[in-house]
Amino acid sequence: MFWFFLSACASSGKINGEDWGPPAAVHFDLSQEDRLMIVMSDLPSLCAELASGETPRGNYWVMSLWTQNRALESGSYKADGYFLRADGEEMIEWTPSEATINVSSQEEELLVGGYDAKFGEENFLAGSFEAPNCDGVYLFSGMGE
Repeated sequence: MFWFFLSACASSGKINGEDWGPPAAVHFDLSQEDRLMIVMSDLPSLCAELASGETPRGNYWVMSLWTQNRALESGSYKADGYFLRADGEEMIEWTPSEATINVSSQEEELLVGGYDAKFGEENFLAGSFEAPNCDGVYLFSGMGE
């Protein structure tokens, strides 16, 4: 296992034998029911991509984790999620068997914490983050409350 470091993120992991580096962007949002979602990607323009409503082109990955319960305080929250890898025209999706969002501090515009997601026995992604809110984008859009 090896670690990558960015100013806002540290991350490590492996899925299907492939090592994954840190996300270039991480954003968070709260649902109307105060559930928490973090979305991360190797796309540095993640917020703009989400705001456009268009599917990005080329090679990229996106992971989204969200809580089923209210997440307004510091603590550890079980999460659901998915990991999507686009390789040209092909898209492959994995759902974690276990996932957690760990909140260290939360303000209106910034969430600080960590995450981990297991995909079977040998595959995982884990890291820490400082995630701003993605202005004008409701990350829970299309999901049932």
